[in-house]
Amino acid sequence: MLTKTPLHDQIAERLAKRWPNWSQIADRYSKSKAYEHLLHCARKNEIPLGSFAGHIAEMHLRVALEEICKELGAQDRVVFDPIKSGSRGKYFKFYTDKEERLFAVAPNGTDYSEMDEPMLIEDIPTLFEIRIKNSHGGRKHKMMSHSRLMSEDHVNYLLAPLRDYFNTPQGAFVFIIPPASVKENETAQAFKERGGLLVPFYKNRHDYHCDVDRLLRDLKNKSEYQPFKDLLPKVQEAV
Repeated sequence: MLTKTPLHDQIAERLAKRWPNWSQIADRYSKSKAYEHLLHCARKNEIPLGSFAGHIAEMHLRVALEEICKELGAQDRVVFDPIKSGSRGKYFKFYTDKEERLFAVAPNGTDYSEMDEPMLIEDIPTLFEIRIKNSHGGRKHKMMSHSRLMSEDHVNYLLAPLRDYFNTPQGAFVFIIPPASVKENETAQAFKERGGLLVPFYKNRHDYHCDVDRLLRDLKNKSEYQPFKDLLPKVQEAV
């Protein structure tokens, strides 16, 4: 069984109604290592829109969680970034890549999983995972449906590094997926009965990519960097 508190429910409820704070996201993204990487890709004329959009979605998640915790007056009951790059548990190691994403490394030295937003909420290790595509093909996993991602085995798989690092069987899991995928079925019901929290993303993938395109244009207008003049047409084609 998963572990959650009333604070988990309150955060998830507000997150389900939260639209991106684009000004905050733009400001943070323009100062991040991911932005430097984007410029590097632009210079090579190779723009991985999926990676770009995915990172923006994760940044929206982080900004939204910070805002929600502040609104709830819960800052003293939550810990952001509880695992630092270079940390070790009993079995897992952790590192951040050039886009500042956190990864867990298995005992055999191979990448185990990317951890979208790990937190401590009232001392309970909590993992927020966001998937805006219909299926997911990460470094470790084959293509999976959202139902497969909600299965007990897969949730336990994703929570294993957190539980290992904090040396506890406890763990909470919040899954953010496209609104059309948040529907009552046996898998979703079983996930929630085990204590999982299911939250709809604010838009479907196509409409979200249109928002990302607008964000990119705003960044271009405020940026002194020239690579964006070649970046915009390629992003528009991909959307």
